[in-house]
Amino acid sequence: MNQVRDLDYLGIKVAHWIKFFKTISENKTSQEIEEKLDSILATISLELRATERSPEYKEIFGEIVERLQEFQRKLP
Repeated sequence: MNQVRDLDYLGIKVAHWIKFFKTISENKTSQEIEEKLDSILATISLELRATERSPEYKEIFGEIVERLQEFQRKLP
């Protein structure tokens, strides 16, 4: 199991995906999870447009948004 957790999916370790989705999905329906993911993506995107942070900060969080969007597109 540890070997699987160490694998990367979309450039992020499976262990981190598990923690992320466990956090947003506890006691939630599929629809609620999808809505929460949409909300997270919208919040991060809005923050990136509004912030005066460094280009590196924007690049990192922009990549997170891209990875989450790619993951979301692959959901059934």
